[in-house]
Amino acid sequence: MKKILLFSYYDLPSYLKPCLLYLSIFPEDHKIMRDRLIWRWISEGLVYSDKEETSLYELGNSYFNELVNRSMIQPIGINVEGNVEGCRQHTYK
Repeated sequence: MKKILLFSYYDLPSYLKPCLLYLSIFPEDHKIMRDRLIWRWISEGLVYSDKEETSLYELGNSYFNELVNRSMIQPIGINVEGNVEGCRQHTYK
């Protein structure tokens, strides 16, 4: 399992690695709300763009969705718009 996790991590684009590692501040099985997480990433400088027309929140949301799509984080709940409400880290024992 560790080899699979390491391979998946090393396969991530460089902009996603710090976002995934940031999740380590949360306790195991803690429900992490998507909006709060994205704003935290932005405030920590993990989501940035040189283009002024780029919304940092939308960019952070795309990072979140990419981590979900790569199965690096477990999605929790779907809202009425069809967006994932939050996530949990995978537990590896």
